[in-house]
Amino acid sequence: MMSKPKDEPVAEWRTVEGPQAGAPALPGQAIRRATEDSKAPSHYTEAGLLMLIAGATNGMFAGLWLLSGFAFFLCFLLVLPGCVGAWQAYVGYRMSQGDLQQSAMAAAVTGLVSSLLNLNPIGVVVGLIVLFKLGKPEVASYLRGARS
Repeated sequence: MMSKPKDEPVAEWRTVEGPQAGAPALPGQAIRRATEDSKAPSHYTEAGLLMLIAGATNGMFAGLWLLSGFAFFLCFLLVLPGCVGAWQAYVGYRMSQGDLQQSAMAAAVTGLVSSLLNLNPIGVVVGLIVLFKLGKPEVASYLRGARS
């Protein structure tokens, strides 16, 4: 039997358990979980945790703006940042678990714009820290290597 070279990353596929055993974790999408050979950099998982926090605060700020009635006439503008906050929190959670997320940079940028629209100072500061962490060379090479 031939074994794979040591420098080649090894990927395993995580699947759903239960009645849909063997199905990909998301419909139509298989998720690569980092193994020992291709473990996610620490800055990547830290950025994921921070992105989860920023997404949660974006969702809360959008909800507070809607509930306050102060910006009720702009409710259509606040629904989008709330949805972006939920997406950002989801991507951040997956990143903090070490799952490879191709949309990490897009979620960080749209989350930062959402924070600016919500007037969310916590989200702006945390979003900038996330962008700095995703811009680190080891994280950029991890995301680039995963695309190929």
